[in-house]
Amino acid sequence: LYSGFKKAKQGNNVAIIPSLVLNRSETRDIDGSDINDWESNNNTEPSLDVKWAITPDMTLNATLNPD
Repeated sequence: LYSGFKKAKQGNNVAIIPSLVLNRSETRDIDGSDINDWESNNNTEPSLDVKWAITPDMTLNATLNPD
């Protein structure tokens, strides 16, 4: 029925998933002398997830998320 699967090999079973979260906030001091003076804050948070299927019954998951 199916052909070509005899020589097929299983992969490494490793997944590496990078991610990046960006955030921006703006505030202003309405009690100050200059009401139009806005302060902005940019925040970047990178992370990396790794998933490794060591065996069919055992999986290792790891996350690197530096602060």
